[in-house]
Amino acid sequence: MAKKKQHGNAKSGSASVEQSPVGTAKKNLQVTPSDAKDTASPVVKTKKNSPSKQQNGDEQHLDMKETSEKIDHALQRRKSIEEVHDAGIIKTQEDMEKMAQVSEQVEEKLEARPNQEEMHEHNEHILNPTGASHRLSGALASTAKELEKSITSDKIDRHLVSRPDVEDLEKKHMINTNVAPQLQSVQKKLQRKMSADELAHRLDSRPDVQELRDQGIVHDDGVAPSLQATQEKLQRQLNADRVSHQLTKRPSITELTSQGVLDQTDTHVAPSLTATAKKLERNLVQNQVSHLLETRPEKDELVTHHILDADHEGGVAPILQGPKHQLERQLKADQVARHLRKRPSIGELEEKGIIEEGEIGDENTPVNKKFTLSRRARYALALKAASRIAADNLITQDEKARLKDRILSDDEKVVAAIECYELDQDIEEMLDTLYRVAKMT
Repeated sequence: MAKKKQHGNAKSGSASVEQSPVGTAKKNLQVTPSDAKDTASPVVKTKKNSPSKQQNGDEQHLDMKETSEKIDHALQRRKSIEEVHDAGIIKTQEDMEKMAQVSEQVEEKLEARPNQEEMHEHNEHILNPTGASHRLSGALASTAKELEKSITSDKIDRHLVSRPDVEDLEKKHMINTNVAPQLQSVQKKLQRKMSADELAHRLDSRPDVQELRDQGIVHDDGVAPSLQATQEKLQRQLNADRVSHQLTKRPSITELTSQGVLDQTDTHVAPSLTATAKKLERNLVQNQVSHLLETRPEKDELVTHHILDADHEGGVAPILQGPKHQLERQLKADQVARHLRKRPSIGELEEKGIIEEGEIGDENTPVNKKFTLSRRARYALALKAASRIAADNLITQDEKARLKDRILSDDEKVVAAIECYELDQDIEEMLDTLYRVAKMT
């Protein structure tokens, strides 16, 4: 096989040399001796037959001169070694080495390929050099070849019919019909360049490590990157355990209701209706407040009924008017109680000569009996007032119990409130005084 390759290389080398100017000159040079031989043959004959040797020598000299001129002209026109190398006519040492490597690879592949019998045994349709001559007679061999050609033609036709058209290929981005074929490579190169520029721009604008740390994306806690996933998993587990511990310690619904955090109505309403119930409750309260604001008396009516002072604007702000009136009533009640405790009795007044004996006589006795209550009656009145305040949910049960203890222990403020009621019969003022006494710590 190597001999055949060398022989082929020799043929190709000789053919390239013959096509070059040098080869042409050599060809002319090879032709000239034949001509010279042809011309020399008469000279030999002239030795025997021609009478003049001078004439033959002149003709031979002219032929040699003409041939020499042709060779000189061809040598002047021939290319240099560098030009012959660049044109690929003469191979360099590197090219020869590459050709030798390729020749060895081809030889290895040819040696490894299966022979004709193996290919035919593997699949009779792969190789059938003699057509159907091994299986069919000579009359049917041509028919078998025609049938095989027809089958192959039908397969090609089916593939051509089922192949996708240009639009489908364009949708699948296999071809691009908007750009000329000679410009598609340039377009792809430009697209790669644009993608590279966009990627470079994004890399330039991406946040640095410090910004990622500030945003909590990257944790700077001295942990190796290979352990950060494990660290995050452990942190989530710790958070889950902490939440579970807090859920076990959270108060119950009863505790939240008793502390006023959760409304009592929330426990009787389904969770899906809690928001609606609260919204309805707020609407009811809003409507009630609107009704009360519409029906409230005017300022002049409040002044006429001595509920609001006429000169209240120059003193305390409206938001402090209620506490102001409460303080004034408290001061008046304390003052009255103090005066009542310090007032002298009728006997003392008679002894001091302020009143005469019998001046306050029988005529005022019914009135005094009417408005002067016994100690037992005072207790009953005060306890009823305490029960009424508790029934209106103005005081708690503990405050009611403390108020009863103060009533039964003859507290000064309780006694003063009852005495004021005996004087002016103002039940509202007495209830207000007892309410403040109950709220006292």
